Amino acid sequence: MSRKDTERKRTQKNPNSLANLRMGRGRPKGVPNKVTLALKAYAGQYTTEAVDALVTIGRSVEMPPQARVAAWREILDRGNGKPPQSMSVGGDPDNRTPVRQIIHQYVTDERGQK
Repeated sequence: MSRKDTERKRTQKNPNSLANLRMGRGRPKGVPNKVTLALKAYAGQYTTEAVDALVTIGRSVEMPPQARVAAWREILDRGNGKPPQSMSVGGDPDNRTPVRQIIHQYVTDERGQK
């Protein structure tokens, strides 16, 4: 038996396996998860309070800039949905400003205004 045949035999599913005979194969599509349903209902009671706390963090000048940016990002992601992840191909490669430079400029400007 060749090495390929041995590999193929190892990766093939065994039709006589007990795993094929199990009755429940998970929750059917569209049926809510009963375990997380109660947790979601409980957490939902604190949505307004959590958003208010994030706004407080985002507006607080005493908080580190990283915490403020993270708070605003969470608010925007919850309110508008996460932005699609995409990459553009083409354009002028010399006309790019690194994100670190933009953030550094923002933090420098903000500190200078105090």
